[in-house]
Amino acid sequence: PAISAIVGIVTNWLAVKMTFYPVNYIGIWPFGWQGIVPANAKKMATIAVDTCLRKVISLDELIDRIDPDVMLIAAKTRIDHMLEDIIDELMREQTHAVLGVASLAKTWEVMPRPIKEKIYQEIRNDLPDIVRDFVNDMKNNIDELIDLNQVTIEKLTQEKALLNDVFLLSAQKEFTFLIRSGLYFGFPLGIPIMFVWYALPVWWLLPICGLIVGGITNKLALYLVRKPLYPKKIGPFTILGLFIKRQKEVARTYGEVYAKNFVNSDALFQALMHSESSDKLFNMLQRHINKHIEETEGYLKPLIILSMGSKEHAEMKHAICDKVFTNITTESPKEIFAYTDKALDIENVLAEKIGAMAAEDFDGILRPVIEQDEWKLVAVGAALGALAGYLQWLTIGVY
Repeated sequence: PAISAIVGIVTNWLAVKMTFYPVNYIGIWPFGWQGIVPANAKKMATIAVDTCLRKVISLDELIDRIDPDVMLIAAKTRIDHMLEDIIDELMREQTHAVLGVASLAKTWEVMPRPIKEKIYQEIRNDLPDIVRDFVNDMKNNIDELIDLNQVTIEKLTQEKALLNDVFLLSAQKEFTFLIRSGLYFGFPLGIPIMFVWYALPVWWLLPICGLIVGGITNKLALYLVRKPLYPKKIGPFTILGLFIKRQKEVARTYGEVYAKNFVNSDALFQALMHSESSDKLFNMLQRHINKHIEETEGYLKPLIILSMGSKEHAEMKHAICDKVFTNITTESPKEIFAYTDKALDIENVLAEKIGAMAAEDFDGILRPVIEQDEWKLVAVGAALGALAGYLQWLTIGVY
């Protein structure tokens, strides 16, 4: 029984380790190993997102939580400062002579502060409408700008250690049980082997029994982690899969992991800025800024174009948008991020929705890890058990 317990706990420990490690392939193919999860990173990441994130929440639902007016209040100080810097920089860079008298740059430098303040204020007055229209437009077209599920899948596929963490952190207690269960099941399985060996002490008995113990302890432990999905009464005992029993707790962990690494304002911002969607976002912002410039110029627009030239006028509007966009993308807007994360509240939203999933759906979160190449883990456990039985026979022979 003692040897069976040792075989059980060692083979189960190895099964868990081989599921996740090594993260990168070690050895010379085909003589080597890579953890089952990282070896199937693309598939695992897709299943993880499809069975969890995609089922419980959509980007449209998240974006609807953002109020442009509240966002503007959160970022007011930063935006006010940004606008003044952008206007000053644009005017200093402007070298086109108006009516052949003086450049705007020189005129702007000597312009009295009260007049500058008036110009700043006029732009600030228009800002809420610009932000409101831009955010609403972005919300209405968010699916064209970013695919949250695909972004998450790509990040998990590239960062295999992070993919491991998604499963290890959420099912930490289940994997601990998997290891310890080798001891729980191995010892009692060794008791009948002891009596059989006493009656039939042949050399092949212990390796065969070791093979059976190593395979059974792995298989039984893997089963009990997930099954049964609903309470099942066996005599005086009620049995329920360990993972489903901790659904609320696991849901909270999932919420924390996803909110920290995938579904937060910084991650979404980086995904937007480093994809083809950044051009769409720029064009969207330019459209709204141009619209408000046109409305501000009003009946003076023909005179402005006459004085500046239509080409320079168009370039000015593009330059304003470009400055705003560059300022935003080169320095993360922390104030906006703070408000957005609070509005999204992704940790609590995911915890609540995953915690309310049907048992079959919730089981799908861990199923790919358990079922992917499960036979290999059972086979390795059985092989190690047979080896332990053979070593036990040799030890007895020496003794």
